[in-house]
Amino acid sequence: MGKKAVLLDALEALELHTKSPRRHALATLVKQCGEVKSPVLGKRLHSLISRFEQQENTIVVSNLLVYMYSQCGCLSDSKMVFDTIPEPNVFSWTMLFSAYAYNGHLEEARLVFNSIGRGDVVLWTAMVGVYIKEEQHGEAFVLFRNMDLEGVVPNEMTLSSVLDACAALQDLNTGRMLHREVTSNGYLGSKSVVLGTSLLDMYAKCGDLNAAKEVFESMRIKTTVTWNAMAAAYAALHGLEELQASDGLGLCREMELQGVRPDGATFVNILTLCSQCGILETGLSYFSRLQSDYGLEPSALHNACAVDLLGRLGFLDEAEAIVSIDALHSDGDRALGWLPLLSACRTHDDAARGFHATEQLLATSPHHASAYVLLSTISSYVV
Repeated sequence: MGKKAVLLDALEALELHTKSPRRHALATLVKQCGEVKSPVLGKRLHSLISRFEQQENTIVVSNLLVYMYSQCGCLSDSKMVFDTIPEPNVFSWTMLFSAYAYNGHLEEARLVFNSIGRGDVVLWTAMVGVYIKEEQHGEAFVLFRNMDLEGVVPNEMTLSSVLDACAALQDLNTGRMLHREVTSNGYLGSKSVVLGTSLLDMYAKCGDLNAAKEVFESMRIKTTVTWNAMAAAYAALHGLEELQASDGLGLCREMELQGVRPDGATFVNILTLCSQCGILETGLSYFSRLQSDYGLEPSALHNACAVDLLGRLGFLDEAEAIVSIDALHSDGDRALGWLPLLSACRTHDDAARGFHATEQLLATSPHHASAYVLLSTISSYVV
């Protein structure tokens, strides 16, 4: 029985009650309504709470109702409940802030943030995260600096978020400055997995492979995400040399030896490394192991990486076979495979197959600009 069905049974049983249930039980039901994101069930529960007159009696339930409606995408209802709270506490304001932030209403979230006052590090970190999510990285940096002025000490998650902003902007200078700051202030301990991984990822995305390796090697505890971030650093290199590809693949083998289970992202990195350096046998071996050894269903991205690997080396029949028989993914996802095949057709002067790949790609993604560019190149060969 699914969560919604269980919740529906609980609501139907509650509707038969004449006596007010315990507040803890009501709070649990409100949380569950938020988790299943059902506005219909949420409004039904809210009606019951009003009938039992619990809305006025406990601010805890009201705060959770604000949260519940936000999870269901009902911002007007969240605000309506908030406005009924006689004396909102910090948690009430935080719930309203989260409601706006969760639903992408940046301006409203900032107004609520300003209304709360100084706040705590969790709230500041959340506001920084909202700016980063909305790709307003400059505002995130300004807010981060304002934390210091307000005497709010950043935590590991705050610093990790700001480093993610540096990575997105490829702002290596600011990233290095933050690295010095977190080191001098003792934030970067041997167990700081999240912060260490963010530092590694920042250096990788800013193109400083050596610095990324230094951070990686200094970390005593590494999660799958950490290993993937380092492997991705190799895979993202332009003009990847054979030695660097060997180091990247060696890293993936070491990951397995250390007992860290690879995930889908690991195999994307491996296949990308093999594709860029033309390492066919190893690449196809890992593509096979994805399912046979680890029970992972190949995603459309995995298939596209395999198509790219085969296509670059001229195995166009085999590449086309992978994308043609992919019936597990949507047309939009399958477009990921047709594009590298089309690119390979241009490289190997296979106009007929290129025209077919273009038809398939445009049938799934009619506005794909790259398809028209590649097609025009192939057409020039024919003419």
